[in-house]
Amino acid sequence: MRKLCEFCSTKHNYTTTAMGTIITRRDYHLTRFKIDKFLEKGFDNLSVAEEDELRSLSKEMSKYEQVHYPVPAKEKEFNAIAKKI
Repeated sequence: MRKLCEFCSTKHNYTTTAMGTIITRRDYHLTRFKIDKFLEKGFDNLSVAEEDELRSLSKEMSKYEQVHYPVPAKEKEFNAIAKKI
């Protein structure tokens, strides 16, 4: 689904998670808060449903961060890392 991003005013492909789609910075921070609550609880204390939700939220968070907070890499370093993979 393509939606207009409040942060950069362009349309991006987003997927829907248990929490919903991360489009705004508010959505991003709410998702971070929810992930932090799961982490505070501890992996050993999560139910299967909570583990699934944490996984889903983490994937959505990662997608958002790749678009809005990309990590710049030098081309030579990137190529060296890519060859090892």
